[in-house]
Amino acid sequence: MPKYFKYNFKTENLFLFFCTILFLWIRLHHFNIVLERDEGEYVYAAQEILRGKLPYKDFYNMKFPGVYYFNALIFFLFSDSLSVVKFTLLLLNFCSAFFIYRIACVWYNNQIGKLAAGIFLIFCSCFSAQGWTANAEHFVIFFGTMGIFVAGLFFTKNNILYFFLAGFFLACATICKQQGILFAVFQVIQLILSKTLFQRNRISAISFFKTLAVYVLGFSIPIGLMLIYFY
Repeated sequence: MPKYFKYNFKTENLFLFFCTILFLWIRLHHFNIVLERDEGEYVYAAQEILRGKLPYKDFYNMKFPGVYYFNALIFFLFSDSLSVVKFTLLLLNFCSAFFIYRIACVWYNNQIGKLAAGIFLIFCSCFSAQGWTANAEHFVIFFGTMGIFVAGLFFTKNNILYFFLAGFFLACATICKQQGILFAVFQVIQLILSKTLFQRNRISAISFFKTLAVYVLGFSIPIGLMLIYFY
């Protein structure tokens, strides 16, 4: 990367600042726009849950019910107004951008982290990507990036509790929509690469299976509770 581009004007800081301002400007203009199709589905399902109705019995969809229940929790704590839906999405996107920034900082460097966070905010503002609608994918990305970020703390702090929490959050991503399981599969692949390909000895193998077991336990709790509840 050319020196003038990297250092003179702190281009990555200006880029992130510009993306944040553009993101906020676009989103604030969407606060009063009526709900899109999928947004309406999630809000309706959350309202029905608060009335005592049960997904797949009183209303139907092919998705896992995580988004319904997270929205129901938000509506219970605040209200089911349009502004609450839009503001919740705004917070989810900012939190996801932060996790993406931290992940990129660990994997690459601070400059790449800021560029990645800025690009993510731009995608969250795109009409063609439906970035400004509170679809299930925003919840999946939020919990998915949180899980990968927490898993990274395990590699830096060597505390197995972080991998348990990573499994828990990645299960929440899966509950929001089935495609979220790809985040969980990615984290297992990263664990395999870090524990077996680069540390081929007995201790690392024991550590690998112990960490994997804790990860599976954390992942199983939300999935298991969901299945037991609907059973």
